[in-house]
Amino acid sequence: MPRVFFLTFLTGLACNHALRAPEPTVQLIDNSVGFTQVIDLNESGNVLGTREVTVEPSGLAAESYYWQNNRQLKIKLLAGYTNIEPQALSDTGLVVGYATRFVGNPAGNMQAFLWDVTTDEPLGLETLVGYRTSHACAVNKNGTVISGYVVGSDPPRMVPCVWKRIDGNWKNIVLPTTDQYNPSLHSSRVLVSPDGNQIAACITSNSPTGQLTSSHRSLCVWRVQADGSWEPSEVYQATLRLSAINDLGMIVGSRTVKTVRQAFVWDPAHGFQMLGLLEGDESAEALDVNNKGLVVGYSDDPHGPSGGPQAFIWKDGKLLALEFPLPTLYSSATTVTDSGMIGGFLQTSPDNESEASKTLSFVFSMPKHLR
Repeated sequence: MPRVFFLTFLTGLACNHALRAPEPTVQLIDNSVGFTQVIDLNESGNVLGTREVTVEPSGLAAESYYWQNNRQLKIKLLAGYTNIEPQALSDTGLVVGYATRFVGNPAGNMQAFLWDVTTDEPLGLETLVGYRTSHACAVNKNGTVISGYVVGSDPPRMVPCVWKRIDGNWKNIVLPTTDQYNPSLHSSRVLVSPDGNQIAACITSNSPTGQLTSSHRSLCVWRVQADGSWEPSEVYQATLRLSAINDLGMIVGSRTVKTVRQAFVWDPAHGFQMLGLLEGDESAEALDVNNKGLVVGYSDDPHGPSGGPQAFIWKDGKLLALEFPLPTLYSSATTVTDSGMIGGFLQTSPDNESEASKTLSFVFSMPKHLR
């Protein structure tokens, strides 16, 4: 049975001097025989997560879960598929992601889906004629706009899209792009802002005929117009892995520099900037940003037998480590809400050799002055 416990403590954030703050509460979810983490949080404190479970005859398998009011629900498989990969959660309890099955299925091996906690049923998201596979990446706060991409062949094409709920049905709309083949969508993801008015993704900006490998990539932002259409604007030329976009147009994620992943933020006012690293680290990734500009992610040590990633927060140019009320080997902050709740995972550090280290999902409530 999963266990949940709350810890109230005085916290400091690692920097040049300790900061003392009001006593926040950290919720620790112990629900796995192996790895567990929070994928997304909504403003009600509900959790979308993934965990490892034991399967017969021996071994581990990944299982998605939804955590609400200290009760854990298993997210159902989409009919005809063998696996699901939930990606995001709305404030209305809508989970979106993609389902997969064995490669070679004549109907395609990947399908965008949604699952509604109020009905406990998954639904495949339909695509326009001519596309055979789809991937849902994100959903806005009120659960009315889903962003992702669709894939077709003859000719090969991969294009960003949205699903909008119109008259009770989900309508698929392909977004305008410079080129119809945008292979960076798979790694960069297609993200929607919380208010549903902006979409962000990396697209092909210049693809010479027959030279797809030498094509350029650009960060593109689409903004919804009064007539419901989406107007694209290429804002920065680079191949990026995107994690989130907020209502202010701030986009966070990572960029690989000489095989090393580095965290970044782009916003309309300041352009592109790297976030830096915690002391002694060599790589980092920004994984979410809220509407107040608070960024969360992890900073990681060089490869080796010791050390590991450490959760961080970043705001107004300052990168700070997130400290926990119990000894930890490593941690990562994966999501943050506007009210200052941070979700992720941590690996405990036992006090003695008789205790086993374990991974826990966490929900951390930030002090008000740091949100």
